[in-house]
This record gives sequence, C-alpha cells and structure tokens, in this order.
Amino acid sequence: MREGYPPSEARRRRRSLERWKPNLSNVRNIVYGDLLKRLKIRLRFYMMNKTAKIESNRELEFAVFCIENVATALGKPSGDVYRALAGKGDVLRQYIIPSYDVLHTQGRDYIVNDICEVMAERGVTV
Repeated sequence: MREGYPPSEARRRRRSLERWKPNLSNVRNIVYGDLLKRLKIRLRFYMMNKTAKIESNRELEFAVFCIENVATALGKPSGDVYRALAGKGDVLRQYIIPSYDVLHTQGRDYIVNDICEVMAERGVTV
C-alpha cells in the first residue's frame, strides 16, 4: 500500500505550493532589466554627446554586455567601469563599438580579457 496523499490530492498540493513559491528568475530579470535600461539610457546619452553612431540596438546591448562582464570580472560596480571605459582612454567609443563585428563572435572570457588588456595599454583604471 502506498503512503501519502492520493495522486489528485498530491497534484493539488503541488500546484498550490508552486503558485506561492517565489520565482527568482523574475526578480533577477526585473533587477537586471532595470539596470540594463538605465545603462542603455546613459550610453545613448554619452554616444549622442560624442557624436559617435551606434548602428543597431545589438551594438548597444553588446556594449552594455561588455561593461557588465568587465565589472563582474574586476569586482567593481558597473557605473564605475562605464565611467572608466567612457572617460580617459575612451575604450568604449574607440574600441568596443568599432570592434563589435569582431568581438561579438568571441566568447565572454575572451572579450573581458581583451577589454582588460586594452584598458591596461591605455592606462585606464577603475
């Protein structure tokens, strides 16, 4: 004889538990979505002021991807990394965006290491 609830009761209990279980992926998407939106706005404002042209939304998302992953690798806030990349050596406008066609085909680790090398060559610190 099987112990526990009958199958229909077990399904009902499982559904009610799933309904109340917090969905962390939604929370993560809301937080990252908000951060991505703010960075996109800042990046667009920066690019408009520098008169550089981002030709597609994919290039913009790639720039944000680079900023976020370099920030994670360096253990620094993404805002600080953005200011460093857009500031002194202008790595963002002179390297990341023009190199989009080549860089976006590479893996995340390669892109992060490459950007960190360019930052070191240009004397950019976070």
